[in-house]
Amino acid sequence: MAVNAPFGFQLHKAGNVPEDLLECYSSDSTILGLGDAVILAGSYAGVAPNPYRPTVTRCAASGAIFGVVERIDQWKVEGSDHNLSRRHKPGSVGMYLGVRRARIDDIYKIQANGAVAVTQVGEVGNLATIVDANTTTGVSKMELDAASLATAQTAYQLVVRGYPEDALVERNVAYQEVLVSFNNIQAFHAFGGV
Repeated sequence: MAVNAPFGFQLHKAGNVPEDLLECYSSDSTILGLGDAVILAGSYAGVAPNPYRPTVTRCAASGAIFGVVERIDQWKVEGSDHNLSRRHKPGSVGMYLGVRRARIDDIYKIQANGAVAVTQVGEVGNLATIVDANTTTGVSKMELDAASLATAQTAYQLVVRGYPEDALVERNVAYQEVLVSFNNIQAFHAFGGV
């Protein structure tokens, strides 16, 4: 039986075009962790004297995705809230994040909150209800919403690509690990980026 231990998005296989992490900034009330999907918030901000960067916030359980948090910079923090033992971005604390932009050819591993049958590979779906990241481990709690899987929803966030090649990964059970790619991607230029 698979264990309910969500971990957000973990890069399984990078696409053909190598890409560095984009430095972004977040200061809203969301608690972000490694593996959280984010969207652009529509402005640029930062902590002086550091440069201003595009602002991001955690994405919703539907709609476009800009990228995935892969680094949380504990050095450049707003005010005096430095804490090198912390692994997450607390709510309402301004911090810089390393975000890997969403690409259709990247494959990620994510936990599903329900069973995903082999016949559902190729279907599209959304994230399950979004909650704050784990403040002890700094890891995301995002999951694929297995009940949202469908065949003809072009605005859905993710495409199921299969299962990890691991004999220990159970199939067609709740909380199983699946491989996904992004289906609905937020364009960077929509907010003045390159």
